[in-house]
Amino acid sequence: RLISKSELPSFRRCHVNSCEMRLEGLPAGDIGGDRFLLLYASQTGQAEAIARRIQGMSLGHNLKPDLRCVSSFDDSFKDLQTETCIVVIVSTTDDGLVPEKARRFLRSLRKAPDIFLSGIRYAILGLGDTNYSNFCNGSRILEARFEALGAERFYETGYADDAVGLELVVEPWIEGLWQALRDCLRSAMAATGKSQHIERPLGAPAVEGLTKCCLPSSVELTLPQRKEPTVMVEFTEEPPVEHTWQGGSSLPFQDSDVVEATLISARILTSSDAVRETWELTFQLPSKAKIDFKPGDSFGFLCPNRNSDVQELMAQIGCTGGTCSISLSPGKPSKGFEHLPKNLCDVKWLLKTCCDLRGVPKKVFLRVLADHASDEKDRRRLLELSSREGAKDYANFVLESRTSIFSILTAFPSCKPSVALLLEHLPRLMPRYYSVCNWEPAQGQSSRNFKIIYKMCPFSTLKGIKEQGLCTGWLTSLAKDVTNSKSLVKKMENLKLAQSEQWQCAIPVYLRQNISFRFPESLDIPIIMIGPGSGVAPFLSYLQWRQEAMKAPRPERHDGETWLFTGCRHRHLDFLYEAELELLVRDGTLSNLVVAFSRDPEFKERKEDPRTTLMSEHSSDLQGSGKCAMEMVSSGAEQAKLDIDCSLQSAIGDSKPNVWLHAGRYVQDCLRTCSSDVARLLRKQGAQVYVCGDARGMATGVRDALVDILVREGDAASVADALTSLKAMQKQGRYLQDVWT
Repeated sequence: RLISKSELPSFRRCHVNSCEMRLEGLPAGDIGGDRFLLLYASQTGQAEAIARRIQGMSLGHNLKPDLRCVSSFDDSFKDLQTETCIVVIVSTTDDGLVPEKARRFLRSLRKAPDIFLSGIRYAILGLGDTNYSNFCNGSRILEARFEALGAERFYETGYADDAVGLELVVEPWIEGLWQALRDCLRSAMAATGKSQHIERPLGAPAVEGLTKCCLPSSVELTLPQRKEPTVMVEFTEEPPVEHTWQGGSSLPFQDSDVVEATLISARILTSSDAVRETWELTFQLPSKAKIDFKPGDSFGFLCPNRNSDVQELMAQIGCTGGTCSISLSPGKPSKGFEHLPKNLCDVKWLLKTCCDLRGVPKKVFLRVLADHASDEKDRRRLLELSSREGAKDYANFVLESRTSIFSILTAFPSCKPSVALLLEHLPRLMPRYYSVCNWEPAQGQSSRNFKIIYKMCPFSTLKGIKEQGLCTGWLTSLAKDVTNSKSLVKKMENLKLAQSEQWQCAIPVYLRQNISFRFPESLDIPIIMIGPGSGVAPFLSYLQWRQEAMKAPRPERHDGETWLFTGCRHRHLDFLYEAELELLVRDGTLSNLVVAFSRDPEFKERKEDPRTTLMSEHSSDLQGSGKCAMEMVSSGAEQAKLDIDCSLQSAIGDSKPNVWLHAGRYVQDCLRTCSSDVARLLRKQGAQVYVCGDARGMATGVRDALVDILVREGDAASVADALTSLKAMQKQGRYLQDVWT
């Protein structure tokens, strides 16, 4: 029900990041309904303001929050253990820590036994700023400790970014919180003694969940505001004008002309038993292309939508195709529509190359789609999904399920929007970027090849069908042609396709320079490279460049050490470029290779420091041997040692070249294992650190490991000092990241 101002004991307003939020300060004892603990850890007042807002809104949901600051708990935490459902709003300080008022709370949690919070379920909303490298780290620290103590998350953690506006995450997170809270409290009241895991629905139940109305028709929905249309489409009998990609509009991060690369070879790098395939593709640039790529650079691939998807979409909206012209309403801003061609174009080509058919539709799009549904149930359900009251279902069946507009129209067959409406709301089809994983010198006017690697990451659609990524699926279909006996180049020459289909055989690409991920030209500077899986790509490119550079005569050789930390699941299934990396160790290009195997069933992790043990056990074997040792850490005292000839050992200084294989570990764990060497390189030799790969898990774990190393080895007095040191390294260009989500 709606709550009038007079019903509330107190009412005030505050501003959080320019977004007005209503705060109702209600004593917990005055509210009826199911009780839960609502905590906040605030540095500047934002977390407290949001927590008080949730407190006030709880009344309308018949919930009774007990609002407390985390600093109110004593060290015993006796009252915390009696809780069943906890919601925490926590901010992050500039140095990546929890707020000052939460630090005693966190210290007490760190001293608690492992099952201290067993049976407790929690939800966390983190506040942060992506202008800092430790985005929302305070909430991540707190959540990691909750999980370590046996607590279970009942609602997806939210990460609000003050750089773009906290409300963009805070609002939908709060909207989806209420149903999750009710489910959590209901399961606690059932007293089953078991926590319930909320799983993402797939298959037929997911389709039913998407299309089935969940709110009574009498409920008044709070809907997003509709905007006046900007895009206008007019069909004509005239022939279309030939267009370049997206009408020749500028592309993001474009540092070269768009050229047509030829796929000349392809191979699978992983075993057939690997969980996911990893492909390596080799492309040949045109001989006239003036593209000079360097280690760390990537290529943007202009990938089209699938023919089948475009045809089904056109059939769904009742469009038979044809030529059209596009214009914008007078006085309307053109920003956001630059990718739409200005001249006559074919509708199929337009949907195929300009619009992202796999993007998740925003609520305002669903609101407009409801107006084009002839079936009343379809219309009502689309309105529910776009409303504030339907936020939970929108999160479950649209956001988390990655439901595209294509799937939405399939699920609601009576909805038939116009082409103009689709162009208005469909986002631009963006290029996909892949790092170059090789290096070869430019050879005048002759053609130049580049290689990329990518991992296949299939996902389930709303109907439970396994799908591949748009670009990886497209590239893989071309790659499978290459693996056949016929050359793809010859096939392309012999194919006779209609003009509108010719681009399928060409692969339009352009260079994206990564000036913020440049490797030093001097061979004297030590390098620490961290890149598990396909994140090894730019490091392979750099090592090949370094291998060539080391051949050049120099008056004095003082090559800096080069360390590569990489990893995979299983040594014999998905260890990428094992032979190539061993050769780089052999010739001295790579000083040390440290490999983590996270799920290899053949080995178990040793609890002691394996590298310290192995160095002490085999130091006599290495002295003066002229060889480097590949050490494989296994369970108990079992160790296998493989000798690899190393002809250039003398060129690498006082650090003996080694390959260290760690079973049951991640790259961040291997960093800690090698902490003394890492600290030595950072402290005495000014090493540069490069990180490439997943931003959420790996990159954050690596940063935490570096912080631990600096503190452990005495280079920082505290975690705060270590974080300050890493920030200084970033400003100096000594801590560089090329990460993605």
